[in-house]
Amino acid sequence: MPFLSLSSWFGAVLFAAVATVAALTLYFALRWALIRHTAGDTQAISGPSIQRMGTLYALVLAFIFAQEYLDYNEINAIATREAGAIASVYNGLRKYDFEKTRQIRRAVAKYVETVIVEEWHLLSEHKLSHNAWKHYREVEVKLLHLAPQGLFQSDLRAQMIQDWDMVSRARISRVSFAVYGVPAFLMGVCIAGFFFAVAPYFAFAPKAANLCLISLHAFFNGLIIYLILAVANPFSLPARIEPAVFEMLMHRDMANVASELKK
Repeated sequence: MPFLSLSSWFGAVLFAAVATVAALTLYFALRWALIRHTAGDTQAISGPSIQRMGTLYALVLAFIFAQEYLDYNEINAIATREAGAIASVYNGLRKYDFEKTRQIRRAVAKYVETVIVEEWHLLSEHKLSHNAWKHYREVEVKLLHLAPQGLFQSDLRAQMIQDWDMVSRARISRVSFAVYGVPAFLMGVCIAGFFFAVAPYFAFAPKAANLCLISLHAFFNGLIIYLILAVANPFSLPARIEPAVFEMLMHRDMANVASELKK
């Protein structure tokens, strides 16, 4: 979405300003169309309607935001589990012959580097990196052909294969969350509710104080909708999740191999 590609504060203010203009446009359109049909008790009916519809709309926004924020936190948890599985495999390979596992450890490091440099940006386009898949399969094949010496290394190899399989599942989970976003039905309810909550204001005269209240109401709701859209796009600005856990893994556990890759 164009608004989400802007800087955080500017995009939020611009989106909320557009929402305010839309609300005022609806207010004046309804007032022009219906003011001649109002009765003496129209304002008395509009007041409770504004309160009830505003409350229901707040509940809808809270529900949608809570769901998207749970998904946002789940992506962080998935990335942490993926990095933990990678670290387990990488450190497990150190318990084998150092030279014989050099190429596997190098392939693991290449995978992590590709995720950081290439795949994380592709997730904003709902894609996974083909190069990352290539490095993943290279590690997978080499783990399957790894020759353990003794029961300990045999059990360790089985654990590493299991951990590496977890990496694959984590990648699929990452891209599925990137594709998912806010369901169209819920987004439709969110936008329709915005206009329904504003509509009853038409019964009140367009005095400065009333217009200010309508504008504040619309501006705040616009900010909340923007926040929902931002959290629902976790690999794009402005609420983008950074691959910090992979960067830490690369610079801490794989520092030696990482320096070799740069040569």
